[in-house]
Amino acid sequence: MAKISGLSQQFFYAGRDLSGDVGSIEEASAIQEVLDVTGLNAASVERVAGRVDGRLVWRHFFNDASNLSHSIVSTLPTANVLVLWTVVAAIGSAAFAMTAKQASARYERGEDMSLVGTVTCEGQGNPMEDCEMLTAGLRSDTSATNGSSFDNGAASSNGIVGHIHCSAFSGTSVVVKIEESSDNGSSDAFTAKATFATINGANASERITATGSVERYLRVATSGTFSSAKIAVAARRGTAQDADAIS
Repeated sequence: MAKISGLSQQFFYAGRDLSGDVGSIEEASAIQEVLDVTGLNAASVERVAGRVDGRLVWRHFFNDASNLSHSIVSTLPTANVLVLWTVVAAIGSAAFAMTAKQASARYERGEDMSLVGTVTCEGQGNPMEDCEMLTAGLRSDTSATNGSSFDNGAASSNGIVGHIHCSAFSGTSVVVKIEESSDNGSSDAFTAKATFATINGANASERITATGSVERYLRVATSGTFSSAKIAVAARRGTAQDADAIS
């Protein structure tokens, strides 16, 4: 990997593509609590790892059109929301995903007459997850499609987490799968590793997990009866160091 700029990023919130409204990411934190367990006989502080958490703070330009920034965040939803921030709209690029509770929605009117909102999302049940994109940002499928694959360089053995956001949909239903192969389908055909719930409308988002070994190559495949589905999919391979094993 090389140094990159922050150009051409994308941002998804609860299945909505807010890329055109979000102006900046103020904070994207994977948080590890540390607990002080210093004994009476210790000359320096001793700590052990505690709970993990996540926080995402983002700023957006006021837009009260349907399904865009203000109309979504101003309701202060109490249910869990999924957020996904892509660093580059390319397969294999870094992305940050989280299941969250929206903690606040705050607005400022600047002296330059700007009207900007700030939204804070706190982790809910899972920490901030450092993922890799399996679609090139938002992918538009008009029929069943086997996407290009991502080469991880090696297989892994600690499961996988998948995140999907579907911002637009026309048709009856679409099934989206994360598929795996050991050799990019040369002799080992791609098979499903994790399958998202069937999508039959826009503004859908989901986090799924699958346990066990994960082959070297991953791709996103769609099937179903539809004429248009706009999806963004990211995944994270589990590691032996995870605070909570993928289950």
